[in-house]
Amino acid sequence: MSVFGSQRALHSLGRRSGSRSDVALTNYQPSGNGFGQEYAEDYNYTFSKGSMGGGQGPPLHVIIHQRASILQSQCQEFLHKAEFILQTDADRVRAAAEAEHCMMSARDVIEQLKGLAVDLRNMGQPNESVLMIVEECTEQLRAVHMALGGSLQRKSRGSRGSMGWDEADRNFQDAIAWISQQKRLIETSPWGDEPAVIDQHIMNHNKFHNSIQRSVEVERAQEELRERRDKASLRLLEQEWDSLQKLSFERGAQLHELQSIISEITREIMWVNDREEEELMFDWGNKNIDVYIPKKQESYSRLMSDLEEKEKYLNKLKVKVDNLLASNHPASDKIEAYMETLQTQWSWLLQITKCIHVHLKENAAYSQFFIEANQTYIKLQQHHEVIRKKFICDKTTPLTNLQELLKSLEKEQEHLMAHKQQVQQLVNKSKSIVRLKPRNPEEKSNNPVKVQALCDFRQDQKVICKGDMGILKDNTERSKWLVTGPGGLDMEVPSVCLLVPPPNPLSISLASKNEQYYEALQSVWNQLFINIKSLISWQYCLHDISRINSLTITMLSQMRPEEYRSIIKSLESHYQEYQRNCLGSEMFGDEDKRALESQYSGAQKHYDQLIIQLPAYLGQQEVVVDSAVLQGAKVSSGVNVLSELHALQLKLETMESAFSTHQHIPVGQGAPTQCTSLITSTQAVAKDVGLLRGEFQRLNEQVLTELEGMKDTDKAQFLRIQLNLISQRLDRLGSHSAAYLLRLKALKSLLKAMLQAEDVVKVYEARLTERETTSLDPAEVQEYQSALRVMRSELDQKEGALRSLEEELIKARQCNEQIDQNCHRCDVDLCLYSEHVKQLSDRWKRIQTQINSRYGDLDTYLQQLKHYLNSSSALSAWINDTKSRIEAQITARTDDITFLKKSLTSRRH
Repeated sequence: MSVFGSQRALHSLGRRSGSRSDVALTNYQPSGNGFGQEYAEDYNYTFSKGSMGGGQGPPLHVIIHQRASILQSQCQEFLHKAEFILQTDADRVRAAAEAEHCMMSARDVIEQLKGLAVDLRNMGQPNESVLMIVEECTEQLRAVHMALGGSLQRKSRGSRGSMGWDEADRNFQDAIAWISQQKRLIETSPWGDEPAVIDQHIMNHNKFHNSIQRSVEVERAQEELRERRDKASLRLLEQEWDSLQKLSFERGAQLHELQSIISEITREIMWVNDREEEELMFDWGNKNIDVYIPKKQESYSRLMSDLEEKEKYLNKLKVKVDNLLASNHPASDKIEAYMETLQTQWSWLLQITKCIHVHLKENAAYSQFFIEANQTYIKLQQHHEVIRKKFICDKTTPLTNLQELLKSLEKEQEHLMAHKQQVQQLVNKSKSIVRLKPRNPEEKSNNPVKVQALCDFRQDQKVICKGDMGILKDNTERSKWLVTGPGGLDMEVPSVCLLVPPPNPLSISLASKNEQYYEALQSVWNQLFINIKSLISWQYCLHDISRINSLTITMLSQMRPEEYRSIIKSLESHYQEYQRNCLGSEMFGDEDKRALESQYSGAQKHYDQLIIQLPAYLGQQEVVVDSAVLQGAKVSSGVNVLSELHALQLKLETMESAFSTHQHIPVGQGAPTQCTSLITSTQAVAKDVGLLRGEFQRLNEQVLTELEGMKDTDKAQFLRIQLNLISQRLDRLGSHSAAYLLRLKALKSLLKAMLQAEDVVKVYEARLTERETTSLDPAEVQEYQSALRVMRSELDQKEGALRSLEEELIKARQCNEQIDQNCHRCDVDLCLYSEHVKQLSDRWKRIQTQINSRYGDLDTYLQQLKHYLNSSSALSAWINDTKSRIEAQITARTDDITFLKKSLTSRRH
């Protein structure tokens, strides 16, 4: 900046009102003795602005500088001539007049030089060299005046008034000096770095700006210049005055810009600090975890949404800051320092949000684990109580009740298997549950507590990186913990940045407790199963022993060999089954086992004796028949009929017993095979029923023939009733076998359809769980969307399997309804299969819903991801650059003032 004013933004200044459109250099008209004519007659030029273009000659500013050099030579020539006259002429009066005339010509030349300086300034070109020429010529002129005694008066042209030349020049210089002083005050004014200081600077500058609106020095110089009609000096003075006002106005505007941007940045720093303080003070311990987890998840979602909106605003704020820095704002270092502080705090808050995400995930798993573990323990207790009260039996319990208990106990095994899966899942989860109790300062531990860093953290020259392990030394403060980090250095780390990693002794202990309870419950079930099975075998043995002991030689003689052999075989098989089942049974002691063994041996001896006596008895019966053929013919015939009817009834009971077993087919891969086995056995029974019906028809014809001549009406009526009962039983047995066979086939089809549908469900459930649904790569997201569309199309094509399953269930229900409800022995539990079909249908629908919801979520996520990637690249680059500079400054911390000045200068640029 020159003493005449600042050159800043000269291009934007408009021409003063009243100035001419053409710039004309003054035509010098000398007076007096004509000494000046020979120097000025060849320099009468006029230049217009149009001469600047067209390429017809050198640029106008070059011509002006050339003209200034010529005028400088003229002025110096006039002044030298005046000095020469004063030194050589003996007539002092005449010499003084001629010297004054030369000095008047020199003044005119100086005025022309001032005009050239103004022209250059208006063109936006530097005019310092011309102004230096003006000063040099003025000093020389002043020296000549001193030689004349300092009291000469200059004659003005036309109507100019006169005044002391030195006094007029001094007032002009005083005004220029005053303006320069005010400019220096503005340029050297400090820039505050706090809002309160900036406000004070604004108030001070407003007072200063008001104080320079008027100046006695400037007004005095303007008045004298107007009186002298010194337009060039007046124009220069007005330019300097305008420059001062503009500089003051710019200072005020820059102060307001600084105030605005610092206020904005400070407001954002305070917002970030408030969020940071709130998160640092949050207690991530186990107190009220079931209450604060859902609330914290909701507040975390709001925080992330606020951060997303805030990021957009910070991007706009950064654009403002960049514009101010690019325009070389005088307080750029202050603005940049504030912005770096904001960026540092923003980066730290983002690090904290990542830590919060981990805490939410781990603490939610912690809460869910203990809820599930406690619920499982309660269910195990309830199940134990149900088993203990429901399954009560002893030797007096009837066989049918024992069979019902056995059936119910087998159903309980399915519940136990569900418990087993849940317990095993809890055991696996317990190994990955974090520790929360050590976060409580009241919780004391005898062993060192390990902590894991969730993000990078630097304190002075100490650094702990993400994933590093440390030892917790003091956690009395909720927000900061004293930790021994890597290398054995102690440092204070925000607690939100630390995780107490697994294993958690509490979760492992609770899972082990549930596992032990399940094993105890399984042992109870095993014991009950052994007890009931042994009691059933014992009852069958007693039934067979009683039946064998009731046999007589007469009854045995009326049986076919295969009939009485099946009786003893039944006893032997039931006794062997008893011997197997009573191992470990609590129902039978050694005395009971010895007593049943004795009864079993007695029944065998009785049977053996009857078998030995049977041939002799049959021989005696033949002799009796020969001696009383006529008398005993009718009696023998009647006995044979009754024997055959009795044998037929026994066969019916045997066949009916084939349907007495309560069939329970659990859902699984082997269910269709088991159902096929039952179908085969039922078909064999149905075939036996057909053979038995043929035998009954033969016996029926024989009895009807005998009844035609029978006189004993009571006996005849008894035979007819027996025949009708057997006929009804045969019809009912045939109907039951056909319906039961039809239902087994429907059940087999249902089980096959169920397995097919379950295979489809399992495949798509696995495909949905094996793929990570989130990615930061838009191409991967689109690829997964394509995979979801293919899965949805495939699932729609396979929906026929679900419809087929529902149709088979309806058929099975219809077949089940055809069975006589009184025939409980043919019961097949369809409720379990109906529930399983409902579960499969629900799982199928959940898969469809999951596919559709995932596709929609991914569509929304893809748009947000693209927007995020587009908008965050600039901010990320700025974050990395700022972080690098901060880390470099922290690492290279020094007290060297020279180095600090260089660092501050580099930050400004």
